[in-house]
Amino acid sequence: MIKSKRISVMVASFFLAISGVSGTTAMKEHKGTLPLKNFITRDGDKLMAGDQEFRFFALASSNLHQNEEQLLPDYSNRFPDEYEIRDTLTSIRQMGGTATRCFTLSIRKKGQEEIPVYIEGPGDYNESAFRTLDKVLQLCNELDVRLILPFIDSHSFWGWRGVKEFAAFRDKDGNVFWSDPQLKEDFKNLIQDVLNRKNVYTGVLYKDDPAILAWQLGNELDSYIYDNQLADREAFWKEQITHWSQEMAAHIKSLDHNHLVMEGGGDMAKFLGDPHIDIISRHYYVYWNAWAGRSTDLADLNRKDKQQTKAAGKVLIADEFGMGDTEVLVKFMDEVIRNGTSGALLWGIRSHRRDGGFFFHGESGGYASYHWPGFASADNIDEKNLLHTLRQKAYQIRGLPEPPLPVPTPTPHLLPIHSVDDILWRGSTGAAVYDIERAETPKGPWKIVGKGIEDAVPDRRLFGNITAPKGKTYYYRIKGRNISGETDYSNIQESAMTVHMQPLKEKALEEVRNNILSFWMENTVDTANGGFYGQIAPDNTPDREANKGIVLNARILWTFSAAYRVLQDEKYLKIAQRAYDYLTHYFLDKKYGGYYYELDSMGEPVDPRKVIYCQAFALYGLSEYYRVTLDEDVLKQALDLYRLMKQHALDTEYQGYFENFTRQWKLMRSAWTDSSLARDKSLNTHLHIIEAYTCLYLVWPDDTLKKDITAMLDYLFLEKMIDPDAGHFRDFFSRDWQALRDDMSWGHDIEASWLLLETAHILGDESLIKKCEELALKIADFTYQGISPQGGLWNEELSLSRNVPYSWWPQSEGVIGYLNAWQISHNQKYLDTANLIWNFIDRYFIDHQYGEWINSLDENLTPRPFAKVGFWKAPYHNTRMCLEIITRADDMLSPPAK
Repeated sequence: MIKSKRISVMVASFFLAISGVSGTTAMKEHKGTLPLKNFITRDGDKLMAGDQEFRFFALASSNLHQNEEQLLPDYSNRFPDEYEIRDTLTSIRQMGGTATRCFTLSIRKKGQEEIPVYIEGPGDYNESAFRTLDKVLQLCNELDVRLILPFIDSHSFWGWRGVKEFAAFRDKDGNVFWSDPQLKEDFKNLIQDVLNRKNVYTGVLYKDDPAILAWQLGNELDSYIYDNQLADREAFWKEQITHWSQEMAAHIKSLDHNHLVMEGGGDMAKFLGDPHIDIISRHYYVYWNAWAGRSTDLADLNRKDKQQTKAAGKVLIADEFGMGDTEVLVKFMDEVIRNGTSGALLWGIRSHRRDGGFFFHGESGGYASYHWPGFASADNIDEKNLLHTLRQKAYQIRGLPEPPLPVPTPTPHLLPIHSVDDILWRGSTGAAVYDIERAETPKGPWKIVGKGIEDAVPDRRLFGNITAPKGKTYYYRIKGRNISGETDYSNIQESAMTVHMQPLKEKALEEVRNNILSFWMENTVDTANGGFYGQIAPDNTPDREANKGIVLNARILWTFSAAYRVLQDEKYLKIAQRAYDYLTHYFLDKKYGGYYYELDSMGEPVDPRKVIYCQAFALYGLSEYYRVTLDEDVLKQALDLYRLMKQHALDTEYQGYFENFTRQWKLMRSAWTDSSLARDKSLNTHLHIIEAYTCLYLVWPDDTLKKDITAMLDYLFLEKMIDPDAGHFRDFFSRDWQALRDDMSWGHDIEASWLLLETAHILGDESLIKKCEELALKIADFTYQGISPQGGLWNEELSLSRNVPYSWWPQSEGVIGYLNAWQISHNQKYLDTANLIWNFIDRYFIDHQYGEWINSLDENLTPRPFAKVGFWKAPYHNTRMCLEIITRADDMLSPPAK
């Protein structure tokens, strides 16, 4: 994020001198001049553009310069790009509008430094944000749309913030914003810096830009009184806000002699008499007026307001109106035309998205954002009829006949096709519908496979070509149309899944072969005492005296067995055999059965407990090893362990498994000696039991085992462990499955989302598959709360307090979980998230100096000095991630079975 302190004329000029192509080229092209020549001026109660009265109907465009709809965890869609800005402004022009109003400049909130905003602190601005506003003004000039620009919001809406957050920069309460000399000086400096900013695309100062219709001090400033339930509303607070507004309006006028000032959040009578305030702002809402017990006759309210402003010789603009029945809004528009109100903006428009479809935004009372030219998805708010009526009024208020609708523009752009079930495109402004064609070669012949398709769909499932056979490559193109004509054909896109899966597969192959597995083969083999070292430091120094845990050894067994099965490299099978031999000779309790919890470095038991979590991993490793060796002795060991677990640990009364036993299989209270929470059962243990049982079922499809797995999946996971409302699993339980604490473990949730679906598929139960697919998407959506702005998955939240450091294993599960969600839904956001987490892994977790992955990071993304190899730090999670990517890619890329 590029920041600048006090963007003055001199600083901005210097920035332009050293900036890249876009800024310097713009200077050469425009030379400080703009297409719009006339500033909007005031003649009494009228606005003028030159010698012509300026009146308008259009839509407010709150997201024109900043995207309120945060859909990507890394905020990369925070600021609109040129396509999205142009789409909004072109929509307004196609509706006959010549003006709009964006929302305020966003302000950083303490504790939310990761959210990009315009104002980072007093005199501290986000240059990339202001470049977005620069682009808005450049396109306003090009498209002949005048912009009302408010500075600050009275509310503290998420992502925008306002008065309170501005005061918090100086560690002051929001109530003193209106009177504190330091805060007032800060705000005056903000005004000065914005007015004197030089646009990097046009070379023109904001205060010299005719695209700006008026400066507005803030949005609904007097709402601050009511939002904060302040007493003495009229006698004290409204007077303070009014005085502040008058002082700031005078300050603007002292710096900018070109532009008008608009305000309405205070004492209207005083504003009418203030020489520095030119335009009175009014908001007219049916829904909110009814909620507050005020009149919902918007026409009557507007008529009375206009009588006052006309008498005082001031302009009236309804910069927001709406949220009511079309009949009421049309009556209001007719009154605006009749009484001379200069303009009115319907609330509000949302643009096309760069990644397909439209942005959507819900309002109170069931109302929502509008999308031009109106679509069936918004018939409940009469979108088509209202927008086309607004277009009629936009020309009527200007004294012009309504022309035919323009042909949609620009040509639509097909986005890369990840799946023929989910074809997305960048839409054309004004296109009512689209026609989609398919061919087997890029040159045709073409066949229409979708006709009259709308792209205003809330879930962005724009089109699925269900007639396309899996595994066959097709080519697609698209065109948009409305009643006036159609666009040219779009670009052509190939449908093969290789477009996105092949690069991901290649990354996974490189990582698992040349970093993860090679590290473990080269650094962990204990040639002196057998097996593998129990601990290795971050710089790869082994602790030759460290104890050896069953979890590490069992995970090595599973890892290298699975790696051999997928990658077919004999050297992996040799490591798997070493792990199996050590497991059998040292960890296996030959007297009581099961596997010891921990050995010393020489292989002698130091903790002979039978922890079911660990037994499950031993079973998982043995089952996978049998898949690649078909050694009956291995299968016998696996079956012996399965039967021991059922014999000693199965709770026949409440179902599920107890977790901790002595060497002789006598029940102990808690599995973890350092646990502060006494519990009988846990999600984590049962997740790995079902994982192990499912792997065993692949090699031993026994009916009883199938029933065991089905009961765990359908009853325990889908009924007892899940929090159905929130979409995540509870972690710890009493014997009768009462949740003991409302924790969230992001890694376990997203891991379960794909593991349970895999189990359902192996069982072949269609009902369970459907339930698990729905659950996987719900968990994926819920887990977005656990993704940091940098793209990593936090560990957990314990009793509502976030444990922010990162561990290696949730990142691996996040990639698989979101890849799995994409395969289910074909929703691009899930694939984007999988790639986002992969990039986080590559940047922060892969140890590019010593190999393998770093154990964990602190809240500052600094590696913590924890062992790279240890009781819990094994190659299991990250190897499995890579193997899942490889096998899923192969499945998707392979031709359909004949």
